[in-house]
Amino acid sequence: LAISSFAVTTASRAAFAPSAGLIRASALWRGEGSVVSPATLAARTPLGGRMRMQLGARAMSLSATPQAQAQERPMLVLYDGKCPLCLAEISFLEKRSNKHGYTDKIAFVDVAEEGYDPANNGGVSYEDAMRVMTVVRGDGTVTRGMSAFEDIYAQVGLPWVFSMLKYTSIRRFADRVYDFWAVYRLPISGRGSLDAHLAERMREAKCDTGTCEGKRGM
Repeated sequence: LAISSFAVTTASRAAFAPSAGLIRASALWRGEGSVVSPATLAARTPLGGRMRMQLGARAMSLSATPQAQAQERPMLVLYDGKCPLCLAEISFLEKRSNKHGYTDKIAFVDVAEEGYDPANNGGVSYEDAMRVMTVVRGDGTVTRGMSAFEDIYAQVGLPWVFSMLKYTSIRRFADRVYDFWAVYRLPISGRGSLDAHLAERMREAKCDTGTCEGKRGM
């Protein structure tokens, strides 16, 4: 924005530079004791006012860079909607988001729903989202595991929840605990192993397209 403002100021000065003599004559004719600056004259004249408005609008458009626009996109939290414990935490986060006005900053995406499309969610596949907690930041950066939880809670105004992770020993312990949970959360909830679940889902997907060895129901 500072660079854009400088560029606009320089451009406006250059535009009025050839008329310096006329500006001085106009100022003296109106009885003013000193020369009127180009910026002042621009503010006083309709033409100058329009030019300044146009230049200002141009500066605003230049400041709206793709990076700035990306930062305005909500963070996407990818979760397994068939995981009871996961749903309990997501429910808490959604309620807090709605209550405190974070809905424009964070959105929750159930990867277990039919029609989940990785292209709309940072390119994260169903398999990857099921293996570990995943977040897609507004700028497209993907974070996983405990880093994802840090992003989520910071986004809903609760950064202190995981503040202890800044200590290396605690971080290592937390990562190990989460890695264990990520592997065994399906068996714990009575859904079998994660690998078996992913293999079955892949087989069903092939059957839906007519490419599996044996159609379901046969």
